[in-house]
Amino acid sequence: MRRLRWLLTLAILAGVSSLAPSTRASANARAQAPRSNLLLVTFDTLRADRVTEKLMPALSALSARGTRFERVYTHTPLTLPSHTSILTGLLPPAHGVRNNGFRLDDSVVTLAELLADAGYRTGAFVGASALDARFGLSQGFDEYDDRYDPLQEPSASTAFRQGARPASTVLDAASSWIAGQREPWFAWTHLRDAHAPYASYDLAVASADAALHAFLSSPARQDVFSRTVIVITGDHGESLSEHGERTHGVFAYEATMRVPLILAGPGVPQRVVRTPSVSHVNIVPTVLDLLGVGPRAFDGDSLTQAMRGEAIEERPIYFEALDPALMRGGAPLTGVVAGRWKYIDLPVPELYDVVSDPREHTNLAATDPTRVTTLRDTTVKLRTRASRADVAVTLAEPEARARLRSLGYVGSASWRLGPSRIEDDPKRLLPLHLLYEAALAMAGSDPEGAITQLRLIVGQRPDFAAAVDAMAALLIAQGRGKDAIALLSDARAGGLRHRVLAERLAAALLATKDPRGAAATLKPVVDTDGAAVDARFLLARAFSAIGDVASAIAQLEAALQIDPTFAAASDLLDRLKKR
Repeated sequence: MRRLRWLLTLAILAGVSSLAPSTRASANARAQAPRSNLLLVTFDTLRADRVTEKLMPALSALSARGTRFERVYTHTPLTLPSHTSILTGLLPPAHGVRNNGFRLDDSVVTLAELLADAGYRTGAFVGASALDARFGLSQGFDEYDDRYDPLQEPSASTAFRQGARPASTVLDAASSWIAGQREPWFAWTHLRDAHAPYASYDLAVASADAALHAFLSSPARQDVFSRTVIVITGDHGESLSEHGERTHGVFAYEATMRVPLILAGPGVPQRVVRTPSVSHVNIVPTVLDLLGVGPRAFDGDSLTQAMRGEAIEERPIYFEALDPALMRGGAPLTGVVAGRWKYIDLPVPELYDVVSDPREHTNLAATDPTRVTTLRDTTVKLRTRASRADVAVTLAEPEARARLRSLGYVGSASWRLGPSRIEDDPKRLLPLHLLYEAALAMAGSDPEGAITQLRLIVGQRPDFAAAVDAMAALLIAQGRGKDAIALLSDARAGGLRHRVLAERLAAALLATKDPRGAAATLKPVVDTDGAAVDARFLLARAFSAIGDVASAIAQLEAALQIDPTFAAASDLLDRLKKR
């Protein structure tokens, strides 16, 4: 597969020979010049309006000596799919990662693969388990550092905890790697500090900026950074209770969709680009242009012309927020930003003039039906034209995938056939979303109270799969495995076919000393999706309990091929091999 991608790259590069002589000469000159390094820094959950001299002096200083784009959009307010667009230059329908927990298909070429093929050393250093190697973004990286403290055995306080580490630790790891590399290199660092839970959002943002300042200002690295193109962006923003949303992932308003984009370094002029609006899919073609690597087709165009002060074409920007549809029983949210207009395609459609109404207080959909029709057509074209039918999905059951494809999407869902109902609009479901978040927040201190709140949600919306999963996790942690089995069995019988529920059911069966039942539950998952790392780990535990050590070892070795830093799998494998 890698050779096939390389041959394709060569074929594309061969097309350069058809360029005009002046263009070929420019390309040859760039190829002969010393190549710059590339440092990509992604801040998790960073609102565009927080990049101020007072709150984030390091980013502000970088912006002052480089190019800052003023109107920049993510394509989804979730970590994994957003980063996938950043690292591939593709829209979510094209790369297929539609929600956290999906996996990038091996056939999709990443920025790291393109730069590795061009002779770059490549390293990634991520701050949260949402970006674990198992989800596919490790493609093309020589080093993919997703090492966290191993999670403890499930308890009320750890049932929903993600592996994470602070920005200073991430940047220390990146610094050590950079020091040992020959040039040119590409390093990606992901800083999660501003992600909930936090005592103060602004304090968390400032802390991440301070860590970046220490990293960039180290005297030992000044020489190498003088030869480095630096790109800074956020994966998405944070709502902070605007429109009723406390964090992100449910809606697609400016608070969660607007992000910063700053470039600095060799070949980057000092400029603020105020128009047009740009997006994450512009990043890969832009850095390849700056580094003299390319050309290749992406869903976005290079921004180097805009960086030189030249006019560029205004293109509609597609976005989606599918977690409410995939995991909470809601309608799928998609839409576009086109110039000053934002259209959100939902059962209750929304239209905003985000220039005159940046807080999106006035929905103009009812007063401008012609514009709504035009933007709805644009949305449908963008969300369906590049859909991939071969990407891995997060449901094992074939009927669920067929259901999703019938709606023009690829991924996993409990979406109903046919049009969504008014009551499925995420705006109507907001009280349940908030109740769900409150239940998770209280799980560590009051697990029984959290279970009670989650039960209320499931009683109103049996298709709220995230609440079912959370309640089952808490029941298992409380030693109530049989109650979890009953809950999950009822949910599956009612039509919820999410892979995560199959994995949770297997965990409950293991907790109640039924490893054969757990193995029977997991085998269809693993057979359908060989990259299901957690399912393989649980299946290994089931085989081990049954006494089939050889099968357990095989599952663990397969899991570690996908995610080499999966500490719990490594520990279990070591114990089994010593038997």
